[in-house]
Amino acid sequence: ATTQLSSSMTLEWGGDYGFAEGGIAISNYIDADLENHATYDYQLAVPQSNGSSHFAVVYCDASVSFSDNVARVIKSMDVSPTTYQLGVTKNGGGSAKALTEKGDFLTLTITGYKGEVATGSVTVDMAKDGAFLESWRKVELSSLGEVTKLGFTMDGSDKSSYGVKQPKYFAFDNVVIK
Repeated sequence: ATTQLSSSMTLEWGGDYGFAEGGIAISNYIDADLENHATYDYQLAVPQSNGSSHFAVVYCDASVSFSDNVARVIKSMDVSPTTYQLGVTKNGGGSAKALTEKGDFLTLTITGYKGEVATGSVTVDMAKDGAFLESWRKVELSSLGEVTKLGFTMDGSDKSSYGVKQPKYFAFDNVVIK
């Protein structure tokens, strides 16, 4: 049977800024120049193709849900950094430092929900102790059980009073549903 994942913008600041407020957008941009293109202008690009013609880019805290609200087991999904996120995380940029030292981290958390009840979480290290996720990686999600929604959040070691300084972007594709 056909299933549909849907999302909406988070409207964190009242809805005047669109994607900049958090949410999910569809993209097909590939750009591997992490030094010259690690800017906001490249927020929808990933550093390498995974063979798909399109993929989803997530910014900030966002979620996807099944539009029919029927719970299903999501077996896995592929995740990747964006060019912007990886470039700043590796090289620093603006007020964000490069996460190249022991103790530095940027972690993606994927939380499953059945209705409004969390079923569990899976974490993905985007950066940890100077190592970086630099390409697409399959993430197993079966442990979350049957879910109606996946929530995405990021946390990191380089923070200000406004939160994590690194760009909280990542891409996902190839969602496998049982």
